[in-house]
Order: sequence, then structure tokens, then C-alpha cells
Amino acid sequence: MTWSTEDGGPRRLQWVDGARLAIAAGETLQVTSRSMMVVTMVVVASPDDVFVLCHTGGDGAVSWVERVHPETLETLATSEHLAGGPAWPGGTAVHPN
Repeated sequence: MTWSTEDGGPRRLQWVDGARLAIAAGETLQVTSRSMMVVTMVVVASPDDVFVLCHTGGDGAVSWVERVHPETLETLATSEHLAGGPAWPGGTAVHPN
């Protein structure tokens, strides 16, 4: 499953068509979490490519994107800080190429 844009797409449905947990009887769900600066959204390009849009607050807010490991959530790469304006973090999406 991919989650390539904010809110699951331009219609902001908050879900991706066909996405389900499909947990069978006797199976368990395992969750990993970590503390991060303000997270605006997470987009998933592929099972191995997960990106997190983060930002600070205030009039001089900045945003940045982190590529994180899909299971450990460890930061693998970080973009430069991008001017965000007065607490507006912007948005992000992933493209197939």
C-alpha cells in the first residue's frame, strides 16, 4: 500500500482505497513509535520508502523532510530546512520517479 500524498489524496478521504490491516484470528499487531518534532504528515512511496514532514512553530517556522526506516523509524536522511512562514509547514507528496 502507498500513502503518497497528504490525507490520502486531493479529495482528503483520510484513507487509501483497498487498505486494510487484515489481521487474522490469533495474529497480533506490533507498533513502533518515536518522539519527533511536530509531524505534519507521513507519506509512503513504497514499503521501503517512508517520508515524514516535520516543522517548528512561530513566525519563522521551518520545515524539513526525513526519510525514516519503515520498521525502526530511525532517520536515514534529512532534507535541508525549508522556510515555512508563520507556522505553515507546507505539504509533501511522493512521485513515482
